Amino acid sequence: MSAPRAIGLAAVMVILPLAGLCRCASGGSKPEPAATPAATETSAPAPATGPGRPAPVDFAAQVLPLLQQKCSPCHFQGGRMYDRLPFDQEGTIRVLGTQMFSRLRDPLDQELIRTYLEQP
Repeated sequence: MSAPRAIGLAAVMVILPLAGLCRCASGGSKPEPAATPAATETSAPAPATGPGRPAPVDFAAQVLPLLQQKCSPCHFQGGRMYDRLPFDQEGTIRVLGTQMFSRLRDPLDQELIRTYLEQP
């Protein structure tokens, strides 16, 4: 992975929470409490997220809020495109892939979606 791409992902991970796009409570998951030093010593190591391995992107916490902001009301419940392309379903996003970039033109949005699509 090149340096600009790693910097782009880091910027996304910082900007999304600051912009209020990362809503853990609405996505069903709650933020983890800060670990104490004793807990850190006994817990299993976290997966490596170096330059070759970006941090995982969570659909409910990161992708869905972005799509709700950029693609509502058409692709969500009650919208005219919901029946054909429901964007609240992970499968739809995986099938569409980078075709979404015809409408999502912001490089940070594209980087987030691209990283999500590249993970298993």
